[in-house]
Amino acid sequence: MKIITKTNKQLAAAIVFSAMVCLGQRVGAQTNSTAVMSTPPLTLEEEQAMYNATLEDRALKIMTALAVSDADKSNRLHTAILAQYRALHDRDQAIDEALWNLSKGSPEWLAQRNDMFPQMSQPLHSRFLALVSPDLTPEQLETLKDKMTYGKVAFTYNAYCSILPDLSEEDKGKVMDLLKQAREVAMDGGTSGEKTAIFQQYKNQINAYLATKGFDVAKATQEWSARQAAKKPTATSPNGNTPAQ
Repeated sequence: MKIITKTNKQLAAAIVFSAMVCLGQRVGAQTNSTAVMSTPPLTLEEEQAMYNATLEDRALKIMTALAVSDADKSNRLHTAILAQYRALHDRDQAIDEALWNLSKGSPEWLAQRNDMFPQMSQPLHSRFLALVSPDLTPEQLETLKDKMTYGKVAFTYNAYCSILPDLSEEDKGKVMDLLKQAREVAMDGGTSGEKTAIFQQYKNQINAYLATKGFDVAKATQEWSARQAAKKPTATSPNGNTPAQ
């Protein structure tokens, strides 16, 4: 059985780093106009190696945050996380293949993908949580979900509280509830852009709810941004979005 010890994690991280640097240099060379003519495209093996290195890097970051000391649990979690990322990738490929006759990104393509996404994602989501939950405390499970969604819950919640300091405890609870709903769906997003788009859908719900409570989130955000600009550069989210809009 593969045991994930601290030393092995460090070695794995070094291997991943080396693979990504070497392959990244090849990719970078191909973007250079003078190198395109002489540098052959990445082989399927090289593309797979880069993909595997990327997944391993994600998994290692999550495992580091979870800080699971039990070797057997660590091994199971590491395996489950990698398997989930691969399953999400396979799901995206299956959707693309099913919609091959539509122009990718077109309104019709997006509409059909949005219909297929929850149906194909929910079984993967449920299976993944069933695999990892027995080996995690409730706090560690929260950490796992946060790491898979780039910490968007805490960042966005703190932004709302900063932008709207008069939020009641009830309002704060509603904001947090909707953000955690967003996180649950965004865990299944295949890309960072898709995760961001999912959170935006729920932020729209939050803003609509707050409007019923008399808050103008757009105006408050502009005023908050002006105050921040007067002091220092405006805070941005992990993906560069304005916090509450």
